[in-house]
Amino acid sequence: MYGERLKLLLNGDKFKIYGLLINGTCEAEEYLKRLPDKEKSKLMPLLQYTVQTGTIKNEQKFKSIGDGLFEFKGFQSRLFCFFEQGKIIILTHGCIKKRDKLDPAEVKKARSRKEEYFRKDTKR
Repeated sequence: MYGERLKLLLNGDKFKIYGLLINGTCEAEEYLKRLPDKEKSKLMPLLQYTVQTGTIKNEQKFKSIGDGLFEFKGFQSRLFCFFEQGKIIILTHGCIKKRDKLDPAEVKKARSRKEEYFRKDTKR
């Protein structure tokens, strides 16, 4: 069903987390691979907790950023995502937050990827 557009990254009792494929590349997975261990050690447990137990209630770690978009939050690292029906979370990409507020360009990128995903989804 998702083969051409998503890559399964984590599978658990409560959720499956997929990375969105853009031109055959999973930017979320590549972002996680490049992260320093200190940042990775903050994000990976959040993802693993989510797939096994359910969504995180602590807004310091997982937060809605509007328009059905969410962010997993490490110290400075952010992974943007949205939900698909059937207990599926789709990661769009990640970034390092350099200021007090999220970079509007990163939010716009996540929003446009979500919109594109659902636009293609309705063309089946």
